[in-house]
Amino acid sequence: MACIEARGLRKAFGATVALDGVDLEVEEGRILGLIGPNGAGKSTLLNAVLGLIPYQGDLRVLGLDPWRVRDQLMRDVCFVADVAVLPRWMRVWQALDYVAGVHPRFDRSKAEEFLARTQIKRTSKVGQLSKGMVVHRPPPHHRGDNPSGRGDPADPDRCDVHQPRSHCAQVQYG
Repeated sequence: MACIEARGLRKAFGATVALDGVDLEVEEGRILGLIGPNGAGKSTLLNAVLGLIPYQGDLRVLGLDPWRVRDQLMRDVCFVADVAVLPRWMRVWQALDYVAGVHPRFDRSKAEEFLARTQIKRTSKVGQLSKGMVVHRPPPHHRGDNPSGRGDPADPDRCDVHQPRSHCAQVQYG
């Protein structure tokens, strides 16, 4: 099964065409790198895949239309931006407070349990942590009702991080 399927994907910002007839298929377990100069459409493609912008053409992520059912899709997708999204001065305990206030599915007790099993201190500054340390929950790779039993979106401890659906990286040059 393809994790990402795009056919004739097009996105224009006024007279500027960012994506022009993109056809793409990313199968489970594949690694995809988006490489190109500024303005090549890498970020636009990722924004469409994440359901953040409307587009023309056909796009399916995990079999879903990301623009129409973004909330449903985000239950199964994890995205780590390549830029800092939290202030570097913020402490871990403040980040937990923030996420608890803005993310309806955030489970504070699970986050606290996870922290207790790491070397991360609640008083550490976010700017001192690597991206891998900041992301506390791998995306579920299959829905909890999947008979394969390889993941449960309600329980991050049961996600099988050794069976990823796919990975996507963006590299910019020039």
